[in-house]
Amino acid sequence: MLVASNLPKLSTGKTYEMWLIPKGGAPRPAGLFQSTDAGSAVHVLSGPVDTAALGAVAVTVEPEAGSPAPTTQPLITAIAGI
Repeated sequence: MLVASNLPKLSTGKTYEMWLIPKGGAPRPAGLFQSTDAGSAVHVLSGPVDTAALGAVAVTVEPEAGSPAPTTQPLITAIAGI
């Protein structure tokens, strides 16, 4: 589950995308979401996550349909296990 606040309002055609980044591996898409007008968001990833192999979780701004790999610098990065 990702809970965020103070997210900027995105322009038309853009969305937030969450990424699971395994230790030593490439980011894996983990879902698309939008923020509220107040800048908050909650995103729940369904299914299991191998937390032992997880290095980080990140959020980027992507095209509305999402991307197979990040195309922008992360706005949020959380190192796993901290």
